[in-house]
Amino acid sequence: MYCEFCGTKIEVITMEGNGQHSNKSRFQIISESKRKAKDDLEGHRMKFIPVTLIYITCFGINILIDANISGDIDDSISHWFVSDCISGGIDLMSSLIPIGYCFSLVFLNFIRGGKKHMVKLMFSHFKNYKRAVGTTFMVTLYTLLWSLLLIVPGIIKSFAYSMTYYISMDHPEYTVDECIEASRLMMDGHKWELFVLYLSFIGWILLGIITLGIGFLWIIPYFATTIAHYYEHIKQGYENTQAI
Repeated sequence: MYCEFCGTKIEVITMEGNGQHSNKSRFQIISESKRKAKDDLEGHRMKFIPVTLIYITCFGINILIDANISGDIDDSISHWFVSDCISGGIDLMSSLIPIGYCFSLVFLNFIRGGKKHMVKLMFSHFKNYKRAVGTTFMVTLYTLLWSLLLIVPGIIKSFAYSMTYYISMDHPEYTVDECIEASRLMMDGHKWELFVLYLSFIGWILLGIITLGIGFLWIIPYFATTIAHYYEHIKQGYENTQAI
């Protein structure tokens, strides 16, 4: 398929399953995920302010601790490596409070119809604390180990493992490693697509910065809801492939 305006070839994804046929470009998939997110959030945006504040607070504390410790190390290559290891260690320690895990699952529940008691829903995932911590820890560890080699492999692997939390929720019978492996297989051929989806939020991020961070109270839920819808899309394709 080629763009009628510039003649550039556009990769098309074709899936068949349940008697339905889907023929969509990557840009259409991204656009559809964002449109569904906007539709779902209509009339519900205020509900996400408390959970978003909790998420931003925990994330901000982690960054401040990391910055303070790393700031005491000079800029030589060897010390940069040490700083990177320390930063990774802080990230691993922060997995003991798996806010990112719980925050992601709130939005998966939300797009599936769970539109009440967001804070309660967020902390309900702490009931399976061992699962939440184990999943967060291992994803962080594997990403860190790849990042120690070079930054680019770390980024690629972060996209490969990006669906692990959702898979953990959908398949409680899976071990943590099985969830990570399923995410890696599910994201095969989709990592660039997800990267483009991330890039599409650059304008929103700039808006959040311009508003001194206030805008992120609405931008982060929009982003998280979009990613949840994106997961639902590639999950369908992955499961159809596995069934063949």
